[in-house]
Amino acid sequence: MKTTKKKAIICLAAGHSQKSLIIEAKSLGYYVLAIDVNENAIGFNFADSFIVESTHEPRKIIKKLKKIVDDFEWVGIINRSSGYPVVTSAILSEYLNIPNIPVKSANTIINKDELKVACSINDIPVGNFNVFSTDFKIEIEKFNYPLVIKPGLSLVGKKGISVISNINQFKTGLEYATKHTVNNKIIVEEYLPGPDYTFVSFVENSKIYPICILDELNVEDPDGRIISRGYKTHLPTKDNKIEDEILKLSNLIVDKFKISRSSLMTCFRVGNDNKLKLIEIHLDLGGDLLIEELFPRALNFDFKTFAINVLCGDFNEINREINPCAIFYEKGEALLNQRPFIILQAKTDKELEKKIIDKSL
Repeated sequence: MKTTKKKAIICLAAGHSQKSLIIEAKSLGYYVLAIDVNENAIGFNFADSFIVESTHEPRKIIKKLKKIVDDFEWVGIINRSSGYPVVTSAILSEYLNIPNIPVKSANTIINKDELKVACSINDIPVGNFNVFSTDFKIEIEKFNYPLVIKPGLSLVGKKGISVISNINQFKTGLEYATKHTVNNKIIVEEYLPGPDYTFVSFVENSKIYPICILDELNVEDPDGRIISRGYKTHLPTKDNKIEDEILKLSNLIVDKFKISRSSLMTCFRVGNDNKLKLIEIHLDLGGDLLIEELFPRALNFDFKTFAINVLCGDFNEINREINPCAIFYEKGEALLNQRPFIILQAKTDKELEKKIIDKSL
C-alpha cells in the first residue's frame, strides 16, 4: 500500500524573527525543518527537526539533509534574510525540485553591482552608475554631485549608503561603503530625488500576485548617510500611472530573471526625469517589523498564513483592500526590528497624512 508523505518545508534561520513563522507553518500542517548556525536558536524549540549549520553554507546543509530527504514531500522554503541566504534558498530548491529562481539569477540579484549591469542589458531602468573594486583608486574629480555611494553587497539594510553633496564628503562616504561591502565592490551612482516605493508581492508559476505598495520613508543624517525612518501604505495616484509602471517593471523582472516562485519586493525611486528607476530586489520575506506590526494592521488577511501557503505552491485569493497605516522607527544604531517604534492608523489616506504631519514625522 502506497503511503503519502507529509508535506515539509525548510525555514532558513530559526531566531526570533523566524519563530512565529515556524509556529504558523506547523499549525498549517507542514513538517518544519529549521536551519541555523546557532545551536540554541529559539526556533529549534518549535520546529519538528533542525540542522545546526550556517544559512550561507548550502552544500553543508544538503549533506545533512540527505539523511531525511526521502522521508517527506518537500514543498517550500521560508527565508526572511537578504543576501546570501537567498542563494542558499535557490540551491536547496534546485536540489529538492521546488520551484524558485535559478541560482545564477539569485546571485545576480543580491549583488547590487551585478544587478545594475543585468538591468541595463535587459531594459530595466536604473540610474547611471559606475562599479569599482575596493582596491581600485577612484578618480573623484570626474563625478557630478550630488551622487550616492553604496556597497555592492551589504549584510544589513541601508548600511554603507551615503548621499554625497560635494567633493569633500566623497572620502568619508567611500570609507563608509567600503566598511560595509562584503563582495569588495563599491557602486557610485547618480542621485535620484525620490520618492521611494516598495512593491510587496509574491510570484507563483511565474505570475505576480500583488499585495501592496509602501512608501519608504528615508532621511539623510548630517554626514549624508541614508537612514530608514519608516514605511506607510501608499496613497494611490489619480491616474494610477505609478502603480501601473511598478507592476509592469516588476513583471519584466520576473520574466528576465526567470522567477517561478518566490516572495518579491521590488524597490524603486523616481529620478530627475520623473520616471521610476529600480533600486533593489528582495526575494526574502523581509524584516523591519513589517510582518509583525505593519501588515496585521494594513492587510485584511493573515499575511503569515498566505505567505507560507503560497511559498509551498498553495495559492488562495485574498482581500486586497488596504487599511491606511504607517510605522516609524526611533533613531538608534540597533537593527530596525529591535528599536522602539510608533504605529499610526487611520480610516482614510488623508487622515493618515494628517496624523503624520501632526506628529511631525
